[in-house]
Amino acid sequence: MREFKTAQDIIDFAVRAEEEAVRFYLKLATSAKNKAMRETFEGFAAEEEEHAEKLRNINLDNFTFAEDTPITDLHIAEYTNPEVRYESLNYGEVLVIAMNREKRAFMLYDKLSKMVSSNELRKVFQFLAKEESNHKYRFEAEYDDYVFKEN
Repeated sequence: MREFKTAQDIIDFAVRAEEEAVRFYLKLATSAKNKAMRETFEGFAAEEEEHAEKLRNINLDNFTFAEDTPITDLHIAEYTNPEVRYESLNYGEVLVIAMNREKRAFMLYDKLSKMVSSNELRKVFQFLAKEESNHKYRFEAEYDDYVFKEN
């Protein structure tokens, strides 16, 4: 179980998650079989890097947790991603992994938005949750187009 003792602990965790997402999408880009998907994954990596930068620039001077929110367990396992063996994945599997990563990222930011009392930080987390939800939708649409039309 992971315990966050400070606001910086939360921000550091979120930044690490975004940086890991950047690495994930860049790895997918290098293994993409066509230019369009390579550019798509590179675009996702750039967006995730923007998220990390937004988190790094948060002013924590007036940050506090919402008083009635226990913070001893964020259920980190629900938001983390298992190691992926890229060389053995087909395109449909890549899309499923990406959808699930984005779903977990959404869940994390949604939960964090409910844990803070700072309106400014709540808005940042809500923005990031919406961004991750949009990413998930884009992968779902691609999966629908690619996998369901193939079958």
